[in-house]
Amino acid sequence: MRLLVVGSLAALSVVVVAGTAPEEASSARRVRILSRIDTKDPVVFITIDDGFRTPAITDWVLDQLKWPITNFLVSGPVRSHYGWFDQLTPHVTWGTHTRRHRHLKGQSLEEQKKDICGGAADLAEVSGRRPVWFRPPGGAYDSTTVDAVAECGMNAMLLWRVRVNGARIDTWGGPIRRGDIILLHYRNDLALSLVALRTRLDELGLRPAPLDEYLPYS
Repeated sequence: MRLLVVGSLAALSVVVVAGTAPEEASSARRVRILSRIDTKDPVVFITIDDGFRTPAITDWVLDQLKWPITNFLVSGPVRSHYGWFDQLTPHVTWGTHTRRHRHLKGQSLEEQKKDICGGAADLAEVSGRRPVWFRPPGGAYDSTTVDAVAECGMNAMLLWRVRVNGARIDTWGGPIRRGDIILLHYRNDLALSLVALRTRLDELGLRPAPLDEYLPYS
C-alpha cells in the first residue's frame, strides 16, 4: 500500500514525552557504548532500524530532506533490499541489528555471537564492507553482549537518547540536544516521524550530521 502525505512538511504537530533512558553501561571495554556523541557542533545523528516495512513515501520524504542516515537493519531486509536502503539519501552509513532480531540479554555467548556476527557477515556479503557499529534489538543487552560484539569485530554499540514514533517524540535526560543519537524505524509511519522530527530540530536550531564524521568507521 502506498502512503500519501498531503500539504507542507512543517504542518504536522509534535508530541514530546520524557521517559526512562535505555540502559547504558559505564564499563571501559573494547566496545564503546554510546547514546550520544560529545560535540560542540549543533548536530544530531539519525538512525533507522529494522527494515521490515519499506513504504514508498519514504523515498519522497528523504529525497526532500537529504539527511544523512545510519541504517541498523536485520539480515532479511538487508539481503532482500540492500540497494533500496542504500540509495534513500545522499549519505548512508550502516551498522548491524542482528540476524534474527531476538533480544540478546540473558542468552549465552555462543547464541549472541550467532546473531551479532551473523548479521555483520550478511551485511558484509551484500555491501562489501563489514560493519563496526552494532545496535541490540530493543536496546536490551548485558555484559555477554558486549563480549560478543567485541569478538565479532565491532567497536561501538549505539543506543539512543531520542526515539520518534509517528508524531510522538520521546526523550531521555532532557530535551533534544547536540550530539544526541535519534532512533526511528522503517515502518508505515516513518514519513510522519521524519516530518515531526524535522519540525522539532528546526525549532532547536539543530541539524542531522553524518555519523561517520564524528564516530570514525574503523
